[in-house]
Amino acid sequence: MRCEKMMKRLVVIFTSLVLVILLTLFYQLRFVSITGFIPSLKLWLHQRSSQHTYGEHPTFDERCYKYHKNLTAENKCCKMVNFSGSVGLIHKCIRSANDQLLRDERFHASEGADEGGGVVDVTEGGVASGGTEPARGQHWVIFGDSHMRYILVSFLTRLRSPSLEYRIPVDDKGWKSVAPAEKTLHNDKPFKNIEVRDLSVNLNITFYWDVHLMKHLPQEMIKWEQQPHHTPSLVLLGTALWWMKDNEAIYVNFGAKAAADLYEDYLRILRDRLSRLAKTTTVIFKLVDDVPRTRNPKSKTAFGVRNNFVLYNQLAVQELGNTGVIIWNSTVPLSLAYTKECTKNFRNTPPWYQWKCEDQGHVGYILVYQYVDMVLNDFCGKYLNLGHEFCT
Repeated sequence: MRCEKMMKRLVVIFTSLVLVILLTLFYQLRFVSITGFIPSLKLWLHQRSSQHTYGEHPTFDERCYKYHKNLTAENKCCKMVNFSGSVGLIHKCIRSANDQLLRDERFHASEGADEGGGVVDVTEGGVASGGTEPARGQHWVIFGDSHMRYILVSFLTRLRSPSLEYRIPVDDKGWKSVAPAEKTLHNDKPFKNIEVRDLSVNLNITFYWDVHLMKHLPQEMIKWEQQPHHTPSLVLLGTALWWMKDNEAIYVNFGAKAAADLYEDYLRILRDRLSRLAKTTTVIFKLVDDVPRTRNPKSKTAFGVRNNFVLYNQLAVQELGNTGVIIWNSTVPLSLAYTKECTKNFRNTPPWYQWKCEDQGHVGYILVYQYVDMVLNDFCGKYLNLGHEFCT
């Protein structure tokens, strides 16, 4: 009798699991025609298998890409959007993300009401009722060196619109339109913090000039822990080159490992706090790209030897892996192809500098625009509802 009851329970459980799987497949494929069902089913299964194998963020994982000779990267795990000239689509993504923030704020406000606390209602207009404090919008934050500033500049190109403004706080010259300065910023070298905003969609981007991630990052993380409502929606981090550069004497006298140990030790210090931050928002750590300087066989400096780049990237993966921080390594193969191409076909293409081979410390914007598309696809995929085959 007991065995019979146990078998009945197992049958019920198995039937329920099959039903859930079938309903999930129906949901994913409900817009697919009958003639396209089988190919779409195969694609869906491949994408789910790839994303399970490669993690939840396939736009940042080099294993998901096929790298072409024309210096483009094709994602094999999911379909990606080319956001060039698609500012309207990006704005749609940002508005949808802000709507989600609004819903989250209302949910937490209702929890406060249930507990008998004081509640400030947030209206659809993004302003607290009875006050002038705007509802929290999208705030994306970038910390790092000039490589990360290139990413900021590429964001400006993707977000190009009359309402996009920027300022350099230390210069205290107020907000200015990005449009006249966008071309200049592609080749300018402001070693300063930069703030960007687009009030039409409630978006703010802050770039912190923080080459070792020691000047601004720690204090900002402390602030976000103390005031969670100030936590940004997206955090991008990048470092390593200045660690190589500033520890050149140690590299020369004691070797690469001794110099890199300082970098490793600092990442270990950051690890716990970054792990806590990654539980509340998206944190992406970009590995360091190859640069043209490493193609010079006579280069002996720490930041001119490719093996050092490999070493520092390995240490970053070692210290920040399994913390919730997303390791962004999908740019590295592109950078290797770029520096190789610069040795064969040296070129510069001002004023937008898709190619910038004369700059021995950076890659050109032919790559960096693609980097920003990787970020936008990961962030916007969950808000745009483009279809099951797209990155989410």
